Amino acid sequence: MLTILFRKISLLVPATFLLLVATVISGQAASQPDPKMWQRVDESSLDRAAHRLIIPLIYRTVRVDNAALAQVLAAAPMEFTAAASNNPGIIYLPMPDGTMARFRFEESPIMEPGLAAKFPTFKTYRAQGIDDPAASARFDWLPTGFHAIVLAPSGTVLIDPYARGNTRDYITYWKRDAANLAGPFRCDFKDSGSPEPARGCYFRHHFANLSPGVVLHRRIRDGRREQYGSRRVGGRGPDHEPGQRRL
Repeated sequence: MLTILFRKISLLVPATFLLLVATVISGQAASQPDPKMWQRVDESSLDRAAHRLIIPLIYRTVRVDNAALAQVLAAAPMEFTAAASNNPGIIYLPMPDGTMARFRFEESPIMEPGLAAKFPTFKTYRAQGIDDPAASARFDWLPTGFHAIVLAPSGTVLIDPYARGNTRDYITYWKRDAANLAGPFRCDFKDSGSPEPARGCYFRHHFANLSPGVVLHRRIRDGRREQYGSRRVGGRGPDHEPGQRRL
């Protein structure tokens, strides 16, 4: 009787072990992002008459699998949690040079809870480079599409929708090539109460004609102190080069 029992146990242990290993491997495979989520797309196949918000001097056009992207982003842990430390999300971002850069990332809300509750589809994230540990990134997933800024020693990279209303096709480009050819700038800023009217025009110029991206966020505290941060809500703002303090 004991011999039969030991024989069953000896058969059960290897089977259980193999099942455990298979589960771990399949779980890891499911959590790994697909670099083919982003594919190069020939610009000649895109609608050239579409409303372009920004046309850099040099850029690369790519197409994203929105379903795959949504799945990757949905698995992101919340910042400042154990999951973010132990099991961060991993995502590939398309670079202007044709490569795919891997990043560990986590969800990083930038809106107050009450406002976030009104806009549950507005998701923002922060990331750290894997292939280039010195690189950091901020990106978002909004009804207007995906937007990202990557800060690295090699330069600043921006990813924006190819055109307004197009959430499938994107441009990836270096900040140094970001001269906007989409249209001329016109300052409509009016503030009769401002002691520095030209300053307001400067900020309007900085954000004019740019695709949804990083915007300067200012908070006045005690009427004296200003705290700045960068967030992705509706226009690309001042550039934050590597080495500057991240907020």
